[in-house]
Amino acid sequence: MSGVLDWSDAAVVDPAYDFGLLHRDLGPAAVRAAISSYRADDNDLTALGERAVFYARSTVLEDLAHGITAGQSRHVDKSIAAMERLFGSSQP
Repeated sequence: MSGVLDWSDAAVVDPAYDFGLLHRDLGPAAVRAAISSYRADDNDLTALGERAVFYARSTVLEDLAHGITAGQSRHVDKSIAAMERLFGSSQP
């Protein structure tokens, strides 16, 4: 058995970025479940959730721009659907 590790996207970033991607792609219930198992104190978890919402909203805008620029209507449609959900709520 063998495998390949692709480190091209590896970076030292705010962990809320990854939670934001979960929120963007899978919704608030998924990110709540993930954050609840994250090791941090309660104050950190609240702030982490708030930052995750910010990153979810930011990355969906990037995705929309990419879809428009690349002419990928499926990507645009997915981004617009996520935007309706993301900008209608404030907490994961």
